[in-house]
Amino acid sequence: MKKLLVVLLLCSTGSTMAYMFWNQELKYIRPTPVPENYKPVAVRQTVDLHPYINYGADSALYLHFFNPDCPCSRFNLNHFNALVRSFGKQVHICAVIPAYGDLQRAKDMIGNSGITIIQDTDNKLTDACGVYSTPQAVIIDGNEKLFYRGNYNKSRYCTTRESNYAEIALTALANGEQPPHFNALATQAYGCQLPSNQ
Repeated sequence: MKKLLVVLLLCSTGSTMAYMFWNQELKYIRPTPVPENYKPVAVRQTVDLHPYINYGADSALYLHFFNPDCPCSRFNLNHFNALVRSFGKQVHICAVIPAYGDLQRAKDMIGNSGITIIQDTDNKLTDACGVYSTPQAVIIDGNEKLFYRGNYNKSRYCTTRESNYAEIALTALANGEQPPHFNALATQAYGCQLPSNQ
């Protein structure tokens, strides 16, 4: 009887650990499934967000699609805050959280960086930008054209400097260059699927 209890305890512990590893790591290695109703938005396509966000008429806009409940979004925070420090004076920056997201928790997690945090209650921003997972970066140039939409890095922890896609795109925009051409690791969404798009 004692051996049976030990075996059951070990099986239960192993199953719990396997589930936690799946839930926090493994399921995010694969690309986020593309929703059936997804409408892609191409680079250079006009994206007028002025009805939803108050920013200067000729200003560039950098949107950080963030979900406080998503492990991928949480792992991305340090990198995002570094981008805010580097580019905050050159582009208008907003964090966008889903309708079901806890706004106060998002504010606490992002910190007092002076950026605007918007709750996308009617999915207008995700739909307009073609976003269906978090974290995702969207950059709109001063002519209201999509400059970049995609991942921050091919590494979940944003530790591979040569694939800091959002940073590379922001640098190109700041230097007046054309939108960079990236491979699928930059543009194919990885992370937490937004339930509104499932």
